[in-house]
Amino acid sequence: MTNNGWLISVDDHVIEPPDLWTKRVSSRYRDEAPRVVTDDNGGEAWLINGDLVPVYGLMTAAGRPRELVGPEPVPYSEMPPAYYDSAARVEVLNTDRVLASLCFPSVPRFCGQIFSESADRGLGLECLRVYNDWQIDEWAGAAPGRYIPVMAIPLWDRDLAVAEIKRCADKGVKALLFPENPVPLGYPSLFSKDGFWDPVLAAAQDADLPLCSHIGSSSNVMRTAPDAPMIMGNALAPMNALFCCTDWILSGTLSRFPDLKIVLSEGGIG
Repeated sequence: MTNNGWLISVDDHVIEPPDLWTKRVSSRYRDEAPRVVTDDNGGEAWLINGDLVPVYGLMTAAGRPRELVGPEPVPYSEMPPAYYDSAARVEVLNTDRVLASLCFPSVPRFCGQIFSESADRGLGLECLRVYNDWQIDEWAGAAPGRYIPVMAIPLWDRDLAVAEIKRCADKGVKALLFPENPVPLGYPSLFSKDGFWDPVLAAAQDADLPLCSHIGSSSNVMRTAPDAPMIMGNALAPMNALFCCTDWILSGTLSRFPDLKIVLSEGGIG
């Protein structure tokens, strides 16, 4: 909180605008880029990597009447523009006395891991770069000083990740998305004997970019049993942040990178 009672939020979310990728990717990938389509039931969903990904009501709860908030998909026509338009959101920030806001992805998931799931690495990399440019130039650029632009990295390639960190740092990005646990995503842990993540962490430290890890960014939710109800994952969500924090402390990573900053977001949602 600032001295005058305004907040700086490091855990907000954006619902990506429906034309984010189709408007910005090269003609080579335009037909495969993530897009909003009409599903078999006449509703809206994102088509990404061959899968339909709806925007659920629980993702668009703020500013909507309680009786309209639920698990059902919500079309863009029923969302307040502040969900996907940063200029429109400034008015909401002013009402809530939020001076600056860091917005995690929604459609690409919380560390942009959906880009690493593309069978075409070229498509995944271009979509990731488009997203980073949009965060920096358009989402944050529409209201300078009111947003903290954050970037995703290509998890599947350390050299590409380092290059993207340097590219985005030069453009003015302020933070970096990193999974709370890379292992469920198919990548080495922080305990990796060969220091798999060290080049990426070194680049982040050199650029003075904090690593922001949102609960659920491992695409893994804690449950005590396969048949436990869905709400069990919400109740145990803080455990994800605890595991993440313990990994950072016990892996020795912070001793090797003493100036690296780690931000754990939404650890108390349960």
